[in-house]
Amino acid sequence: MRKKRRKYLYWIAAFLLIFFVLPNVINFWEQRFFSEDQRLKEAKKLTSTNRDSVQIIPGEYYKRGSLHHFFFGKKNRDMWTAPVNVKVLHLDSSKGGLSPYDIGGSQQTISVKLKDTAGKHWVIRSVNKDQQNALPKILRHTALRFMFRDQVASMNPYAPMIAASLAESAQLPHCNPELFWMPYNEKHGKYNQKIAGRLVYLEENYDTTWHNQLYNATDIVDTDDMLELQRKKKISIDTILYLKNRLFDMLICDWDRHEGQWRWALIDSAGQKRFIPIAKDRDMAMYVFDEGILSHITLAVNNKFQSFRNEIVSVDGLMHQAKKLDKKILQGVSKEEFLAAVKQLQVQINAAAIEMAFLYYPSEIKQRFAPRHQQILLSRLQKMPVVAEEFYKLVND
Repeated sequence: MRKKRRKYLYWIAAFLLIFFVLPNVINFWEQRFFSEDQRLKEAKKLTSTNRDSVQIIPGEYYKRGSLHHFFFGKKNRDMWTAPVNVKVLHLDSSKGGLSPYDIGGSQQTISVKLKDTAGKHWVIRSVNKDQQNALPKILRHTALRFMFRDQVASMNPYAPMIAASLAESAQLPHCNPELFWMPYNEKHGKYNQKIAGRLVYLEENYDTTWHNQLYNATDIVDTDDMLELQRKKKISIDTILYLKNRLFDMLICDWDRHEGQWRWALIDSAGQKRFIPIAKDRDMAMYVFDEGILSHITLAVNNKFQSFRNEIVSVDGLMHQAKKLDKKILQGVSKEEFLAAVKQLQVQINAAAIEMAFLYYPSEIKQRFAPRHQQILLSRLQKMPVVAEEFYKLVND
């Protein structure tokens, strides 16, 4: 009996060693890639060359072999590991002069908030993420940490620019992300620790500082404030514009559209007030997840991780993160209005608009990936009427 108990204890000790200790001891590749000291050292070296552009690899960490692909999938690794030339962001001259004033970001995105000389707010957002922060702290020291970090390979690092161009064609309010590399600058002080040496997007941080400049809005608020004002003051929401946005989300396979991914501009036209939605944070657009054994197991448990493929597999999955908001806003919108919104998207996002959007890919990426991604988008566009019908059923279920 004692021998059996001792045997079990050995097995438990071995499991704890493998699961909790080894990932933090032998994973030197991970340690180097996520090292703040290493990033700042390389940032200082590149900054010293005083160039207006640099060649970088956005996510060398995601380069993996066939065995890793078998378990976790190839996904968008080729995009992350391809060298690209990127403009250097000089805050003193960009947008008339930008000054950092706060550190922001979600669990995975690193960001710095800035203001221009007119007082409008902007934000720098890291292209690469650190998914370990989605884990409870105790699990960040286990094998789950580098498994979670690896899932960034599912993201398309350049999708936010494509989404913005397509949204412009569809006449949907949107941010305008611009791709840069962030240099090291002594003047930036503590902000260097967060953002120097990173590939970043610079975009508008739509808030009250943008009112009047954006659709002549009298105010710009987040979703919670919008719902509160709607309840207390009976201010209407532009439901058809929200519907069109949500169908657009499904077209580009942006499954992560929870309440925090929106801003709402309050418009006052001839005494009639209404909120119009402004989509933000397109990090999950054109996502590719459905590869690798472990990814398929995850999908069997949670179908929200939809993939940018010719076929639109699960409208329910694409709706998952926004289901509560969708039902609140879209119940009462007719099936005919769902289908009319799709028809409008199909007219506005035509082949020419799609071709123009993919011009925003860096030149090194454009030649390799744009033709296939354009074809996928056109295929999904043809299937959108069926998606609209399914979306209508789910909203009214």
